[in-house]
Amino acid sequence: MSASVAPEPCAPVEAGTGAARIPPSAAAVVEPGWRSPQGVAERRGVPTLLRSLARSRRDPLIRNGHALIAGSVATAVIGVVFWIVAAHRYAPEFVGRNSVVISTFTFIGAISQLNLVIALTRFVPAAGDRSRRLVVGAYAISAAIAGTLAVVFLLIVTRIEPRLGFLVQNRWLAFTFVGVTALWTIFVMQDGVLAGLRRANVVPVENAGFALVKVALLLPLAGLVPNAGIFLAWSIATLATVIPTNGYIFGRALPHHERHSVGAADFSLAQLRQFVTYDYIGSLFWFGAASLLPLVVLRRAGGAASAYFSLAWMIAYALYTVSLNIGSSLVVETAADQSGLDAACRRMMTHLAKIVVPAVVLIVVIAPELLRLFGAAYEHAGTVALRLLVLSAIPYIVVGTAESAYRARRRTRPLVALNGALFVISMPLSWVLLPSFGVTGVALAWLIAEVVVTTGLILARRTWLGPGS
Repeated sequence: MSASVAPEPCAPVEAGTGAARIPPSAAAVVEPGWRSPQGVAERRGVPTLLRSLARSRRDPLIRNGHALIAGSVATAVIGVVFWIVAAHRYAPEFVGRNSVVISTFTFIGAISQLNLVIALTRFVPAAGDRSRRLVVGAYAISAAIAGTLAVVFLLIVTRIEPRLGFLVQNRWLAFTFVGVTALWTIFVMQDGVLAGLRRANVVPVENAGFALVKVALLLPLAGLVPNAGIFLAWSIATLATVIPTNGYIFGRALPHHERHSVGAADFSLAQLRQFVTYDYIGSLFWFGAASLLPLVVLRRAGGAASAYFSLAWMIAYALYTVSLNIGSSLVVETAADQSGLDAACRRMMTHLAKIVVPAVVLIVVIAPELLRLFGAAYEHAGTVALRLLVLSAIPYIVVGTAESAYRARRRTRPLVALNGALFVISMPLSWVLLPSFGVTGVALAWLIAEVVVTTGLILARRTWLGPGS
């Protein structure tokens, strides 16, 4: 949602961490039998996928990306538990309406951060003693925009979708909606700050805490406010995560970064504006397509259908975060040197294929059993949609890598066309297919959009993968 420069394969890294820097003598320090014919035969009998994944951990690009992925996985796994509990304790109509409210404030929060999460990932590593001002300024501007847009949304919500009118019928819910929308911008950006500070290992802890607080609040709120309990659980968890995380960022991580940085050699406001402008326009299309699809389903098919689609979309989107997180790591690790961009992109796609493709196959096989955890209605209505949505994560390997490569080259204009195409294809096609095929039609529209864009990127690969591709 749907976010710099790429690493040189032999770029200097910490001692002993870069696979390309292992001295020849180190190859001898292995288990007995490695070089013997018998040892080779034995090694060939071991699955190569796990070995290659383990070796890739020596690469800072992959290691930090895995830390970010771990945060996303923690959120996704516990998030599945959250929605299972919600599906069993709340009526489908309440699940559908609350999921749309959550999609709405996360969408507003996402567009309000002006895609500064990518800019923070890109520029914090090189901002030196101006890092704190950069982060505070990004937070303040984005939160103010988000709060304003949330108020505007509440003023027109009953005209857009009368079933969301419960937000304005209670003033405390209205205040909560505005507050959590502003906080969500910070929640989104703080991961970019942590990544830029090379503190990606904090992200899994932060995201797991957020997810656990949501689950803990879900059951008591079901009895107190059944029509808005899901939304309130999400809101309180956001507040409970933002405060300690930024206490750590401003109390420890940023001061340490500023003490060990030299000036601001690769950062200026002019560079920031140039980087952000087109990247932000492109991100609007991405966030629009990724966040507004549940609203399209609600508008045309009702709350129950929106619940079925939203849960399938949530599961599938977890696979998208794998590409997004490795891409963020690529941006951080290569902020100062672009010379190895082409090779890094190939490493990124190869590594992503090793993770994403097996995960897609697994989910396609177990889709009915997975959705059955939410209830029989979810299995019946969402199985085919879930399979189509997770299949779209495979072509997104190319899309996500291309986006990272364009950002690495500071060529953000192509992102407008790339994400604009996803939006222009998926949204109208969803609107057309939904009445005839239900939520399966929306999933099919998204898969078609991903395949079309990926095909275009492969044909134009020299623009992002280099002239030798």
